[in-house]
Amino acid sequence: MNASLCTLPRPRFLCFRWSFSIKCLALLGVLFLSGGLVGEAYATKYERQRDSFLSAVALVETGNNPRAVGSQGERGLYQFTRQTWKQHTKQSHYKAHDPSYSQVIAKKHYDWLYKNLTRKGYPPSPYWIAVAWNSGLDRTTTGRVPRMSRRYAERVTNLVFDDQRQLFAMNQRSAR
Repeated sequence: MNASLCTLPRPRFLCFRWSFSIKCLALLGVLFLSGGLVGEAYATKYERQRDSFLSAVALVETGNNPRAVGSQGERGLYQFTRQTWKQHTKQSHYKAHDPSYSQVIAKKHYDWLYKNLTRKGYPPSPYWIAVAWNSGLDRTTTGRVPRMSRRYAERVTNLVFDDQRQLFAMNQRSAR
């Protein structure tokens, strides 16, 4: 009886559904792993804002030069001080010159600033995150922000909003 069950042909619709679903899953897996359409389509607003912010910081800080060294020893695209770098990693401060690793640490620092500004009652807007990025969380939350840090935050914020406007315009054009 078992032999006859194994030799029975499958109904045609089951074969189609099975092969179709396997192909769909394979395609989705490839797109997701490659960071293609699936990964992009499901990026959260928070992630888009964070990436836009980090791009603006890299542009304002160093003009996108990963080899930059600041006057106080800040390093890399995001001009990390040794103290900020050690707060998020045990790697050497010289590793800040590696753009991919530096971006990982920049995301951690952004997340840390976002969480702590929110906890202290500040709106986690690009402006306040930029102020805290430049002058430190303590100065930001105690109101002792230098004028230079406020101007820095305005430049970063303008770049973030410009990037968001361009993204919105591209989405509007592709929707037509």
